[in-house]
Amino acid sequence: MLLVRQWRAPLRQETLEIIAGKLEPGENEASAVVRELNEEARLQAQSVEKLTSFYVSPGFTNEKLTLYHASGLSPVSEKLPQDEGEILNLEWLDIKEVQVAIAKGEICDAKTIMAVMLWQSLQ
Repeated sequence: MLLVRQWRAPLRQETLEIIAGKLEPGENEASAVVRELNEEARLQAQSVEKLTSFYVSPGFTNEKLTLYHASGLSPVSEKLPQDEGEILNLEWLDIKEVQVAIAKGEICDAKTIMAVMLWQSLQ
C-alpha cells in the first residue's frame, strides 16, 4: 500500500495516510483521483476502481469520502504542481508493516484505516 507521511499540525505529529484530496470546483471524482495521484505521488494508474463511499461523521457533517483502488501504477510524464507548503514522503508498506504502523499510531485517521480494512478483505 502506498502511503504519504506528512506533518499534521492539529495532531502535532507525522501521520501515514492514503493519498487524498478535495474536489476542485467543477471537478468530478475520477478526475480528482488522477490529479491527486499525480500531485502527491507523481504516478498515473492504468486502472482506477471505486471501492466505497462513506460519511465521515453524519451526526456532525455531511462530508462524504470515496475510496478508490489504483493499479498498474507508473511515473507521470507531466508533473502537476503540489499544494503550497506541502511536504510529502511516500512509503510503500506491506500488510504487516501497515498493522505495525496502526499499532504505533502512525496510521490514525479513519479514511486510511478503512482503506486498510478493505485492502485486507480483498487479499
